Amino acid sequence: MSAATREKLTAVLNQLFPESTARKAKIGSNRGKARLWLEGQWLAEAGFTVGTRFTAEIKSAQITLRTSEDGERKVSGKGSKPIIDINTDKLTVVAPAQSHIELRVGQGIIQGQPSSQELETAA
Repeated sequence: MSAATREKLTAVLNQLFPESTARKAKIGSNRGKARLWLEGQWLAEAGFTVGTRFTAEIKSAQITLRTSEDGERKVSGKGSKPIIDINTDKLTVVAPAQSHIELRVGQGIIQGQPSSQELETAA
């Protein structure tokens, strides 16, 4: 992704998530596939409580998670500790396994893209 494209994407994200928080996550691996594991109270604060259904859209160097009553995925976990576990090689479109992504977290939406550091390393 070019610097100009990244700047445009950042501007769009700032419009979509005016009151968002930033977090980092790691694309790991499990059973030979890329894996994104998110957990913690911050998920509940963003509307991803245990049992909440959500959609996961993975394309063009980004992943978008949105709460949705008819979502194909479900937040797991116990008590008040939600867990999102996405285990698919499709994640390598966002970033290679063992690399970091930056997350933008808003109410009912989490959006991830390669971290600035990962992009600089790849260039």
